[in-house]
Amino acid sequence: LIRNRLTKWQDLTDGNVIFLSSLRFRTLGQQLQRPSDFEFVATSGVGTSVRNLRPHPGEQSMYQVSLPNDTGFDYALVRVWPGTLAGRDIMAVGGSHSWGTEGAVVDITDAASLRELRTKLANPVQGSTGLQILLRVQVKDAQVVSASYVTHHWMR
Repeated sequence: LIRNRLTKWQDLTDGNVIFLSSLRFRTLGQQLQRPSDFEFVATSGVGTSVRNLRPHPGEQSMYQVSLPNDTGFDYALVRVWPGTLAGRDIMAVGGSHSWGTEGAVVDITDAASLRELRTKLANPVQGSTGLQILLRVQVKDAQVVSASYVTHHWMR
């Protein structure tokens, strides 16, 4: 475990990397400029939203975070890309707030949630090199209650 400000580029070549961060903060992972179909954006007068840059049929173009009084829901992204060297992977997990990040981590480390996710990811796009998963994280009284799958995109 290495804090973001102490991470060196060498750390990205020595092994697989997982970035955990509320995605409103600038991290070394963002400096790698990996492709993404989703981005967190500040929405004037509303707060934070997730913009879907390439909506698939049935998907929204914007997913609005709603956390008044620390109750509501956040969105989180789980992204996996090829690493800086062959055989290495980079994973980034984060929400717009710490609750989204926490909910995503709990969801992707829970056996039942992973079995459910595996069925949704059963047919990868031919030639895909990465994956992005959008999750909705329910928050009540500043505590993560649950996380649920919203959509995913295979990256080429």
